[in-house]
Amino acid sequence: MRHLKIFLYFWVVGVSIVWAQKPVWVTSHPISEKEYIGIGMATDYMKKATQNALADIASQISMKLENSSFLHVVDVDGKARDMFEDKIQGLMVAWLEGQELKETYQSDENYYVYYSLDKKVFARNSESRRKQAIRMGMDYLKKGQEAEEMMNLAQAVQLYGKGLEAVESWVFMDLVNNGVNVPTELYHAFVNVFSNMAITTNVVQVEGEAFKAISTPLAGCLSKNGIVVPSVKLKASFVTGGGAVSEPMETDHTGTAEFYVTNITSKENFQELRISIDDSFIQALPNSYRQLLQTQVWPSAKIT
Repeated sequence: MRHLKIFLYFWVVGVSIVWAQKPVWVTSHPISEKEYIGIGMATDYMKKATQNALADIASQISMKLENSSFLHVVDVDGKARDMFEDKIQGLMVAWLEGQELKETYQSDENYYVYYSLDKKVFARNSESRRKQAIRMGMDYLKKGQEAEEMMNLAQAVQLYGKGLEAVESWVFMDLVNNGVNVPTELYHAFVNVFSNMAITTNVVQVEGEAFKAISTPLAGCLSKNGIVVPSVKLKASFVTGGGAVSEPMETDHTGTAEFYVTNITSKENFQELRISIDDSFIQALPNSYRQLLQTQVWPSAKIT
């Protein structure tokens, strides 16, 4: 009996040693033609390792971005492309479905997880998402174009922005509808809403005295391709010198907004006041889209 106990003891120890051996997939990422495989590792907890594994799968799927015509369109300075790639991969993790946990492993320091996602299952599940993205993107594109035709540019840019949000996580896929590349058209429309615009002023020079108001109203007229633009807020501010100016004002049906200098607080002989578009309306957009708009050249005019 003593010999039997010793034998069983060594047999159990042998099993535990085999079980604790590090799996091959921990050190060598598996490759499969039929599946996306995600390997995740974390030092603190299993949930983080799972997130990393799904991000691994998402990055493999989004490799198709390299051949995406949309990403080539926005890759003017590299910044817009980086922004969309980050958004796509981050959102894709949330959209993933059908993945399976195949195996886990825990070392003294780290947690490891092995997830797989059948490529056919992903293609089947993502098709409905693709169609939904096209449908929503086209809806926002048409509404934005209608608003732009009515010269309601502030509303148009917000509609185009919402359209981009609706399609952004799926632009690595074919989002063409009746010959229209939906994300590409939305992007072009979004960044060009305020292109080909000009502001003209009623005066180019005006005289005033320090610590006094200027009685002459300063007017700016906003136009796009020669057509006046109503209902867009303009603002006036000193860029050299200083003083108090009336609040931003929406352009009227003639595309005009008037401002008054209520006090000149600088004694400089030559001062400059600039009339430009008040961009406060873009605060309703996500931060990344605000930055995208702010890289564009907006019209302005100066009065000396």
